Amino acid sequence: MKKTRKKFLAVFMAFTMLFGSSMTVFAEEIECNALNVNDVLTEGDSIILSQEVNDDRRAGTDSSYHYIKIIGASSGEIFEGEGGHINFKLEVPVPAGKQWTITENRFVGGTPEYTHHDYRYEITVHETDAVPSTNPTTPSTDPVEEPTKIEEPAHEHSYSWVTVQEAGAGQDGIEEYRCSCGAVAERSIIPASQVFVKGLFGEIKNAPLNGTVTYDTGSLYTMSDYLVKKLAERSDVTVEITFEYEKKPYKMIIPAGVDYAALLEDDENFYGYFYFAKVTGATIEER
Repeated sequence: MKKTRKKFLAVFMAFTMLFGSSMTVFAEEIECNALNVNDVLTEGDSIILSQEVNDDRRAGTDSSYHYIKIIGASSGEIFEGEGGHINFKLEVPVPAGKQWTITENRFVGGTPEYTHHDYRYEITVHETDAVPSTNPTTPSTDPVEEPTKIEEPAHEHSYSWVTVQEAGAGQDGIEEYRCSCGAVAERSIIPASQVFVKGLFGEIKNAPLNGTVTYDTGSLYTMSDYLVKKLAERSDVTVEITFEYEKKPYKMIIPAGVDYAALLEDDENFYGYFYFAKVTGATIEER
């Protein structure tokens, strides 16, 4: 539930206590693209990712991938869920007794339309216990003793970059500029695609003449123009790529001597594995 609505509800509840009215508060479903930094959600609210695709758009959904990943600022990954490829709805409710404050909302990969690109949201939240509601009471007239304040020595932050989560095939990594006291000044995402590209490129570059390279790309199944150029430079190498698509394991074999001219001369920058195989003559089979 957004900050503006929270303020409205607080004022309205105060009004009802004074004048004896009654009200019902309804939980709110909020689309990922409507979430802003500093928005606050509480028990009953849900983050949703939904899409309906008309029949004439289904042809473009074959290599799309849709999911929400929610990461707690201190507790690590809270939720990761995958949606379908035609009509789907993912719903992530705020746990009972908890409150989420949005600290980062990232849309990664492709465009928010159904194309041959990913449709993914990564949302970072600061999770705290919800503040319990209390009934107003008559203030006491008895004097209240002020607690003795103990002056604590000032802490001077000393920050350094710490890898919180290693990047791997199909999973982005996270780095934080963190002090020894736990304060975080900056957070950076290490894209999984970087690890995939550097790893596969390095294997191909260092392969022996007429050798074979075997590489696992996990749940990533998109080939970039950059990698196509590297494959063309070492066309003597046979490349075997294992990957996962719609939770099924596959293997793509790119034989030596492939002609990549058609891909290098078109206007596209990325190719799904199945399209890449069709153009180049590579084979894909279930494992």
